Amino acid sequence: MKYLLGLAMMLVAAPAVYGQTAKPAPPAAPLSNVVFLDHDKVAAALAKGGSLVSASDVIVSGSHRVKPGQVEVHDHEM
Repeated sequence: MKYLLGLAMMLVAAPAVYGQTAKPAPPAAPLSNVVFLDHDKVAAALAKGGSLVSASDVIVSGSHRVKPGQVEVHDHEM
């Protein structure tokens, strides 16, 4: 009789213990801020050349080539 009572208690308690669901995690915070550039600013940087975004870890510059030749690559900027 003791075993029957213990078995009945386990059968009743199991769904209550294992039926709980965890709360979903909150959305992660963005890693960095997004920078949107105006069309006119980008067009001017591509036409004349110049910096679009300068930060501690990235530089975005606009430029274009008007004659053929060797491409200029800066190792310290890559």
